[in-house]
Amino acid sequence: MRFDGLKFRADTHVQDVKLAGVLPAIEHRNFPIDELHWDARITADTVETWSGPFEHFEIAANTVWETPGQLAEHHQPVSAAWKFRYRYDPNILTIDSGEFETPSSRGTLDGVLAPRNSVMNLRLKRGPWRPTKISLTNCVALRHAPRRPRNKYQGACAGMARSWVLPAAPLFRGTFVEKHARYDGVFVDFLEGDLTYSPSELTLVHGHARGGEMEADIEGAISLTKWNFLPENKWAAEMNFEKVPAQSLDHLLGMPFPVKGSLTGAISRGGHSRAAQHYRTFRSSRGQSVWPFL
Repeated sequence: MRFDGLKFRADTHVQDVKLAGVLPAIEHRNFPIDELHWDARITADTVETWSGPFEHFEIAANTVWETPGQLAEHHQPVSAAWKFRYRYDPNILTIDSGEFETPSSRGTLDGVLAPRNSVMNLRLKRGPWRPTKISLTNCVALRHAPRRPRNKYQGACAGMARSWVLPAAPLFRGTFVEKHARYDGVFVDFLEGDLTYSPSELTLVHGHARGGEMEADIEGAISLTKWNFLPENKWAAEMNFEKVPAQSLDHLLGMPFPVKGSLTGAISRGGHSRAAQHYRTFRSSRGQSVWPFL
């Protein structure tokens, strides 16, 4: 403590704090992801500084997470190392370096989180996933949407590089690479593309998929309402391909395609989140035929 200006500094050390008890306490209700069900033993060294009655508070920390001896129920272990600094007055969190690893994923994180003009960089590798019961609403993190039947998804992210850009409203942009992905009867051996995710939309552009003998370019968009995919929200997707065997579309779509031979053209799907309003069409590249199919 310095009496001149009433400036304070505290050096602290914490040991063996359970992560499973910390995460629920810092969950943000308006963030579109439920709390992480991770558990670890936290060790940290911190330096806190402030003036007077906790004014101009700042904290810098180095922390290590280690696999716990006894795992909390319904949690998975995580190991990690983080170096960060938080300044209360401007409300800025700076992550100098961060890395984490679970039994099915590992990644690194760095950047600045602030009320405006934030950039967080995340690199994630995950897989292979075990078959998991999740729905499209859960994929888009729709915590408050009405319950609906769930589909199974499985696959593996061979690599992923993403960045969060957070101005007045959160915006997620990045690229991904997916291998052996399956969802609701649709299967691809390989999928990559550019994603944009915000409270109002989830879009895929410059997508490229490969399944069996077929390769195709894919783009799509889902409208959201405050992160939620509600019954009135629309979605649309289009796949363009050239000289592919029709039977390879059976493999991709998980359903019989009503054409035989070699095809060049596009398939469109879309509608509302209500399944009964979905549509599917095939369009020949020659512009000679357009028809819906089930």
